[in-house]
Amino acid sequence: MSGRKKTSNHFILSSDCETSNDGNEKKIMRQSSTNRKETRSTKQIRKRARSFIDDEAQEDDQLHTQSGSSSESIRSYIEDNVICNSVNVHDKNSESIAKMQIKLTSTTCDAISNTPNDSLASPVQTSIDRYFPTIGNSFESIENLNEYSSNFLIRGKVIYISSIRYFGTNNKVFDGIICDLTSEIKVVGFNEQVDRLYNHMKITIENGQVQKTNENFRTPYSMFEIRLTNNTNIQSYISSGFAPNIKITKTDIRNISELLNGMNVDVEGQIIFDNNVSTTVGGNNGMQLRRRSLKIKDQTGTVNITVWNNKNDEFPENVMNKNIRIRNGRINHFNDFVSINISERTIIQLN
Repeated sequence: MSGRKKTSNHFILSSDCETSNDGNEKKIMRQSSTNRKETRSTKQIRKRARSFIDDEAQEDDQLHTQSGSSSESIRSYIEDNVICNSVNVHDKNSESIAKMQIKLTSTTCDAISNTPNDSLASPVQTSIDRYFPTIGNSFESIENLNEYSSNFLIRGKVIYISSIRYFGTNNKVFDGIICDLTSEIKVVGFNEQVDRLYNHMKITIENGQVQKTNENFRTPYSMFEIRLTNNTNIQSYISSGFAPNIKITKTDIRNISELLNGMNVDVEGQIIFDNNVSTTVGGNNGMQLRRRSLKIKDQTGTVNITVWNNKNDEFPENVMNKNIRIRNGRINHFNDFVSINISERTIIQLN
């Protein structure tokens, strides 16, 4: 008994009241700290939510200027649903949850603002024809004409008109070519119809007899012609926006030297030289001839152009640097020098 080692136990005692008060004080401090953190977190969430809403509303106003009133209602919707819900969030993930709510509500907002609503935005082009009437809605395209066309109304630019030819006893005839933005067609008039098409550059033709053209006299871009009749109505047509181009089968200038003398050719280029109109005496008959020497270039080379007689009347005084389209120019070989002649059957267009 005496050999055993005695063990003594020491206890620190405290009253239940003291222990309880200490625990409550710690709980109160932790709760107070938590409340302060939640209050600061809620304020930050409010601030970030309002900033996000302001940015979204400003962006919405820029994209939807005609839906200004809806932006305010959307903003109110976000504030009522997002901010109020965010105030009640008191766990550690409250801020991330609030951001998710803002993102989801913003998506809903975008869907609402992009939904067609006649009461918020009126259609932009509902009555556009009242302010910008479409030109030429009533005109038929030349490419749609055929021998079955009877009642039609077309508009066209006169790109070629022949001299008046006389035959028989006091009979006369002419032919011309008009084009629109789609195609071209030959026009033929006899006797009293001849003067109706002359001296017009842009015209409308209402009604006429459409028929197939003799293969020897048709244009390369249409197999039909319009015969003018007493029922045909021809009027001048004035429109700065109607400017169709003549059709050509373009040959590069560098390849012109390979063509035979007298062949027809289509070319296009910029005028880089103009010698103006000069008068010469031609051949054995002593007839005076008017000619104008030009030089044009394209991306492949240059070539001289000679404009003869009355065709000079179709050229303005100043043609330098203008673009010229030539159809049915005539190849001319002289002393190994190749040029293009523009004569009566040649069609030209200056831009």
